[in-house]
Amino acid sequence: MPGSFTRTQTNTVDAAPASSFLEATAVESIGPGRFAAQVDPAWSARGKPNGGLLLSIAARAVMAVTGRPHPYAVSGSFVRAPDEGPVEIRVEVLKAGRQVAQVRASLWQRGAVVLDTLIVVGDTPDSTPAWREIPDPVPAPYAMCVPLARQPGRTGLVERVDIRYDPAAAPTRGNPVPRRTGMGDAHLRGWVEFSDGSAPDVLAALLMADVLPPSVHNLGLPGWAPTVQMSTYLRAVPAPGPLAVSVSGRLLSGRWFDEVADVYDVDGTLVAQTRQIALVAGRAPAHSRGTESL
Repeated sequence: MPGSFTRTQTNTVDAAPASSFLEATAVESIGPGRFAAQVDPAWSARGKPNGGLLLSIAARAVMAVTGRPHPYAVSGSFVRAPDEGPVEIRVEVLKAGRQVAQVRASLWQRGAVVLDTLIVVGDTPDSTPAWREIPDPVPAPYAMCVPLARQPGRTGLVERVDIRYDPAAAPTRGNPVPRRTGMGDAHLRGWVEFSDGSAPDVLAALLMADVLPPSVHNLGLPGWAPTVQMSTYLRAVPAPGPLAVSVSGRLLSGRWFDEVADVYDVDGTLVAQTRQIALVAGRAPAHSRGTESL
């Protein structure tokens, strides 16, 4: 269970200059309902900005406009492929009630929308769960998971986060350990934390839910898999420490596939639930089209 976490080593800060997650998602007001931000290349994967990072930037702007600290639901449609560099966020409050505010936030680059979001934001939740069900296996305890080795010359997101994979649900490409299950399943599990040792805030789970490789890589479909739509429910503020992430594919059909991700903190609290639909670079191989292979 995630709550069985025991740290066996401490992180060391990368000697190279690194922007923290707070800095990478910072926004600056440039007018009523308008903000400027930078899509930092240090948080990209193979030159492609991470979708969870972009959603976090939008959420920061919404939190600034409303003064409310906890986004409960963040739903984003990726309209165009975003680039690294400057971005403008335009925020429109659709309704501000006593419990929550319903807000639209869009990210613009070169005069065009690249991401359009709807965000529900309110006060920080303070209640403990009355009931819960865990539908998918959670990652193995932290000490039983195997760290992803850093490769010389690699830059970007892989240097900003540390990943430890569950041996039973690790990638089939670049896998640090032999899988205990057969190949051809779309499941990934592991622990993720910031490499600078900083504690996760409420938006960290939004990023971490989108950090692991696309699950379809394990079905023999490597390459870029752009997210088209992603919705995340942020259920609680994480406790300090790494986050446990469980990712599962449900259906691969043609070029479309989906992923479901659950994120837990070190106390075993479910802090985020994510579902996204994305595209693969090529068509699904014949052996992957049935639900049996998932």
